Amino acid sequence: MTEATVAPLTEFITPNERMARVDIRVMAHRCAHALRTAVRRPDDPLTEITGAFNKGALMFALAGDAAEAEHSCRRQIAVLGHALTDPRSRAVAAANILRPWVNIGRLRVRQGRWREALPYFADVRALLDLEAVDVGGVKVSRRHLAELADQPWYADLRYWARYVLVRDITEAHLRGHAYAELADIVAGWRHDPELAAMALATEARAMADAAGHGPRSWSLAGHVGALRRAGVRSGAELALVVHDGFRMPSGPWANGDGYADADRTLAERLPADLEHAGLLLRLGQLLHRRNRPDLAAWYLRRVLDIARAAGDEPLEVDAATALLAGDPADREALQARITALAESTLYFPVRRRAGSAPLRAADVAELRTLRDAELTLVETFAARTRPLPVH
Repeated sequence: MTEATVAPLTEFITPNERMARVDIRVMAHRCAHALRTAVRRPDDPLTEITGAFNKGALMFALAGDAAEAEHSCRRQIAVLGHALTDPRSRAVAAANILRPWVNIGRLRVRQGRWREALPYFADVRALLDLEAVDVGGVKVSRRHLAELADQPWYADLRYWARYVLVRDITEAHLRGHAYAELADIVAGWRHDPELAAMALATEARAMADAAGHGPRSWSLAGHVGALRRAGVRSGAELALVVHDGFRMPSGPWANGDGYADADRTLAERLPADLEHAGLLLRLGQLLHRRNRPDLAAWYLRRVLDIARAAGDEPLEVDAATALLAGDPADREALQARITALAESTLYFPVRRRAGSAPLRAADVAELRTLRDAELTLVETFAARTRPLPVH
């Protein structure tokens, strides 16, 4: 990397909930067990079923089988479509049916078909406006959605809808390098105060600005300068400092632009958990670019510990790879671990480091079992005559 290199970050690093990417075989087994158990129980809880479906679809996708991942999403939509006919499960079904729909949109983004993904994400507005929506051929009526407003968890559902409208729509445009379009979308968020107030919305604005398409009335550099004067107080604010650092040429910081002691004090207080791992990883990489190798290694070792404690295989590879950019004493051990994971894991983003092709679910016993459990559940719901309690 040369001194003139500028490589703005095009990913969200604001601390946010992250599911551990443990061994796909283990996760697929857990999901299949949850679905098989639900079939046998007289009181199968719909929320557990949808959770297993969502995690299972992600496992298919991360193994590299996008087609089976989409089939899984559509199987869940079929199950929830049947659940909509039961008054006692209708509200939970209506609340969850857009999740697999959004997941299909995320698959489109992964496939590079980012513009096709946008309508899937936009459909979550039905949860905010309580308007009818067609989800893969399943009609969710205004009557179905109106019941959601009285549920104690409706505020959480509204937050999820706004999360999708910000994060997923932003990530789609970043994948398509459509920064000018993203800037226009970000500008439009001012009409929704709740959405505009989200930390993710500010980070989306920061990424548009770093790519040269920010709003004239706002700049990342100016915003970070104001944060520094007031004192950086949260992981979300530190994420903006990191974005600002990446948008500038590599090499030592200019006077006044360095990694301040206040930043370091905050960063060292951040919890060592998966929620903060992405921020700590990029902070470590930024410090490496800024000729602070010892401090960079400290943060990256922290991420490596988080990954190993959680069993998160892709995160462990990312942290170990970032450490190798420096001069670690355990270089051979880190490289050997990366090689071992690339050869043993089912995660395609890691496996392709060893030149491996995407996997088909049909070729992995645990994924076949998960697929069969999903199919059985669809058949069970289609044939069911008894009510479905929700717990």
